[in-house]
This record gives sequence, C-alpha cells and structure tokens, in this order.
Amino acid sequence: MGDTLSYYVCALYGSIESAGSIMVEVVINPVGNEDENMPAVALSISSYPNPFRESAEIRYQLEKQSAVELKIYNLRGQVVRTLHQGQQTKGEQVLAWEGCDDRAQPVAAGIYLVRMTVDGEAGRPLKLLKR
Repeated sequence: MGDTLSYYVCALYGSIESAGSIMVEVVINPVGNEDENMPAVALSISSYPNPFRESAEIRYQLEKQSAVELKIYNLRGQVVRTLHQGQQTKGEQVLAWEGCDDRAQPVAAGIYLVRMTVDGEAGRPLKLLKR
C-alpha cells in the first residue's frame, strides 16, 4: 500500500561509531489532503486599522456566492452588532464597523471579537481593539 523504508540506528561518540541496531522498518502510507473538520471555505478576515478609534474596515474574500453572517461580540460572549446576515456575491467584501452596537450606541473601548460564518461554517474570530 505504501513505501517501506529500512533503517539501522547507531550512535556517534566523537569519532567512534557504535554497532548498528537491528533493522527498523518504517511503512509510509499515503493520506488524503482533506480534513473533514476544516471548513470548505477559507474564512480569512482582516481589519484595518486595528486598534481603531472611529471605524474599522473588515475585509474578506468569498470563493463563491455564499450565505454570510458577520457578528461582533464583546468578551462576555454577547452579540454587540450584526454587520451582515444574508447572501453575498463571490469576490472581495468590505464592511465597516463604526464602533456602535445594533442600537447605534457607541460601545466602550476594549477588545471585541468578529465572528464570520460562511454557509454554516464558522471561522476563527478576529480580535479588534477599540480605543
């Protein structure tokens, strides 16, 4: 099924070499390059500037038209703002967060997490620092 490699192990002490060990065989089997735990879509998002005072620009790339949900959470795990929820077209996407909650009230300075879900697959959160 795979390749078999044979090795003998010996030790070097300065310029003195020990006798070889018994033969050790290593069998190398091919593996698939798909990880079922990884999302099918690359969920890479970035923000500029970070930290920010007034507004942060959030960018990401979609490989195809997708259902996207982008939410901002405080460190207590509470949703502060839903920036987008719905379909978006293929290509680069840019959203701005002006540092306000869903009621248009300014949020306090601190650390916030941006969580993006694409077609039901969640990516790693992006940390934003509001000054």
